[in-house]
Amino acid sequence: MKKIFKLFAHCRPVKGAKRYVICDIQRNDIYFISEGLYEILTEYKHHSLEEIRGAYHHEYDEVIGEYFKFLEENELGFWCENPDNFPDIDFTWETPEWISNCIIECNRDTEFDFENIFEQLHELGCKQLEIRFYDPIHFSALEAILERTNGSHLRNINIYIAYGEDLVDQDLDMLLLRYQRIGYLFITATPVDYQVSTSNQRIQFINEVIKDNTCCGQVHASYFRINQAMFTESLHYNSCLHKKISITPTGEVKNCPSLPLTFGNVKQQTLKEIVIRDSFKEYWQITKDQIDICKDCEFRYVCTDCRAFIENPKNIYAKPLKCNYDPYTANWV
Repeated sequence: MKKIFKLFAHCRPVKGAKRYVICDIQRNDIYFISEGLYEILTEYKHHSLEEIRGAYHHEYDEVIGEYFKFLEENELGFWCENPDNFPDIDFTWETPEWISNCIIECNRDTEFDFENIFEQLHELGCKQLEIRFYDPIHFSALEAILERTNGSHLRNINIYIAYGEDLVDQDLDMLLLRYQRIGYLFITATPVDYQVSTSNQRIQFINEVIKDNTCCGQVHASYFRINQAMFTESLHYNSCLHKKISITPTGEVKNCPSLPLTFGNVKQQTLKEIVIRDSFKEYWQITKDQIDICKDCEFRYVCTDCRAFIENPKNIYAKPLKCNYDPYTANWV
């Protein structure tokens, strides 16, 4: 019985305009491959080594041998006689929650009933929360807000908070220990000469001043999320806006803080009343395979989209404005 080379199910070849990659969504890595290897892995995936060499009239036997050596050395697949015994991953995307992630923006004038908001997010099944404090906040006020997350579905809370002496003088390590849901605590507008007193990698001090949501929409390789959840969701839905909800400092409810369209106010309507509207979910269906230029990019299934800042505001399928990658030249410009 002939042996064929089978890519591991979590290794997915992706074609770009100029480059080709294998996304290892289990080990969170990307491997660049040639057009020839991509062709072999997609068009000749049911053929033996000799059959593949024969298909190219034995003109590239040495190169083809190097291809498979590369795949084996990087543990991207294996030789087998019964490939049907190793089925592919089912890339259907189904999740039970109404909303998976939420962004709440706050400034010094914000007055929210956080307990009520967290109860509503709990009802919607929200698991990821980001809170942005654009102005300094007293440590006791932050603790009071975090205390209200207890008992919720929230699994991870990232916090951006402006530098303030009242905050940094506190035991931030103990704060993270007490509230285990905190993923990262980012202290923004930190003075350049500030002496960091913690080695906790989950507490990050940033010199950049973040006063509003115009900082959003950045696209860079360092932001790629190479995992099965991201890859699968990107195949079917928008990688930024799907099941996302945001609340501005005045309570306006949006898909994203940076988008202009408002669907209501959290002080006047429930989040569920807003989420169930078809109009709120309009952007959810826009995938990277539909977006101009992105659809030709080899990174499209691991790159978070942005619909707020786009090259042509009149075209909802326009390329993200803050993406400096050109898939046609394979250069970051």
